[in-house]
Amino acid sequence: MTGRLHLPIFLLALSIAVVIKIAVHEEELLSERTITTKAQYNLPVGVTTLNRREEFEVRLRGKRTEMDALNPQRVVVVVTLAEGELGPVPVTRDRLTVRGAGGLEVMAIDPNRFTLQVERRETVTLPIRVRFTGEPSAGYVQASWVAEPALVEVSGPSSQIQKIREVTARVSLEGHALSFTETVAIVPPDDLVQVEPTQVVVEVSMESREPPSDDDLREEPREP
Repeated sequence: MTGRLHLPIFLLALSIAVVIKIAVHEEELLSERTITTKAQYNLPVGVTTLNRREEFEVRLRGKRTEMDALNPQRVVVVVTLAEGELGPVPVTRDRLTVRGAGGLEVMAIDPNRFTLQVERRETVTLPIRVRFTGEPSAGYVQASWVAEPALVEVSGPSSQIQKIREVTARVSLEGHALSFTETVAIVPPDDLVQVEPTQVVVEVSMESREPPSDDDLREEPREP
């Protein structure tokens, strides 16, 4: 009788043990996953690149629980260059480091071999040129403008900086009749070039363009 009473308890304990064993086994199972990551460049001071890989495919391997906890947005591939490297620089797997993957094993990075064109970074001071778009109110024209600041710092690869003589800010005259002040973004001359500051305050003076009067149009009498 006693043995029969203990049988249900034994079966329950056995079931719990099996469930626990399965759960532990599931946690220890390994899985793989391929994600798309952003690139981060670790460059020496004073250099920049003309071309960059902005994304990588990374294949990771690890426990299922760790894989489920992975946040792909935090994973980046860091590209590291050494001091003194200029011109075409080959990048191989040993220059690539994956960050943000926790304890997961990095199985592969694609691409794991490419070439960067590395140049010295140059900074110059250039004037602002305001370009106007749109049509002002009838009878009015733009008379003059002043930009503050009048000069900005422009930095980027030396080959690109040498081609630039000024930077542009665009202001719309559409519908304007009175003088006005507007803060506008400075348009970088190239994707590889940075401008500081990124905005400029432009004061635009408008004036009336009066049509000529009848007196102005009347022909002056000729001398005999």
